[in-house]
Amino acid sequence: MLLSLLERRGLIFFGGKGGVGKTTLSAMAALALARQGRRVCLVSTDPAHNLGHLFERPVGPHPVAIAPNLTAIELDPEATVTAHLDQVAGFLSEVMPRGGRAEIDRHLSRARHAPGMAEAALLDRIADLAQGIGRDHDHLVLDTAPTGHTLTLLSLPEMMTAWTDGMIANRVQAERFSASARAMVTGSTGEDPRAAAIRQTLGRRRERLAGLRDHITDPDRAGFVAVTTPERMPVQETLALGRALDQAGIPLAGIVVNRVPAEHAPDAIAARLAPLTRAWPRLPLTRVPQTPQEPSGIDALQALSAVLAGGPA
Repeated sequence: MLLSLLERRGLIFFGGKGGVGKTTLSAMAALALARQGRRVCLVSTDPAHNLGHLFERPVGPHPVAIAPNLTAIELDPEATVTAHLDQVAGFLSEVMPRGGRAEIDRHLSRARHAPGMAEAALLDRIADLAQGIGRDHDHLVLDTAPTGHTLTLLSLPEMMTAWTDGMIANRVQAERFSASARAMVTGSTGEDPRAAAIRQTLGRRRERLAGLRDHITDPDRAGFVAVTTPERMPVQETLALGRALDQAGIPLAGIVVNRVPAEHAPDAIAARLAPLTRAWPRLPLTRVPQTPQEPSGIDALQALSAVLAGGPA
């Protein structure tokens, strides 16, 4: 049942408390979608990468073929920040006055370790990949970091769109002042090409961020799957995660309860999960049975993924 809900969404997030099996579940869903002929790009944004171990092959920052219709990427935060800052440095070198490179380097060196820089760089990369939905892939499946980091990441499109709007407004005001000053001194009324380039770049960035924000909050195009286990603390954190997603306008597509022990009393399991069914009675609550050991390799993951479509594992 859960799989049928994910089929119509291009952007799919898997998230939850650390250690509940987000990577395993996101890989199972990606494989299941790929087996149906959908082109899937599975991306890990969790610094504790596990896709390579799970698929038993190296996975890095560029798409790696895993199975027919399935590629995988592991985004390393430090490398992503470096690539992001290199791109910013290249642009600033073009629009800043000559001799300003040392100042650019000092500024970007300080920015590298600024709070939120890793999330902002990851967001830029995710925005690039999301723009490829429908062109490069049918689904972008994101295996996210533990709850707190993920909520910060998902809140950034709204915050950075507002910040960029402010930057654009400031640029327009500064350009008007500069144009008036130039006209008084030189009589020139032409536009400063460097100022125009900065404004255009900010405008493109604003469009990308606003587009990602609109995509993330559109229940027809995106969905968040909360992964938990049948224990009190993970269930409580899932409740908090779901409420935070509701407040942010991010659609919760379903809940997956991982590692459900077969021998445990079903009434006890149902009682532990009751807060989730009460909070979201219309959402699919998918149970994945506990296995003797964590599944690894494509065959093991595919065998277990049948449960996402409502069948037996």
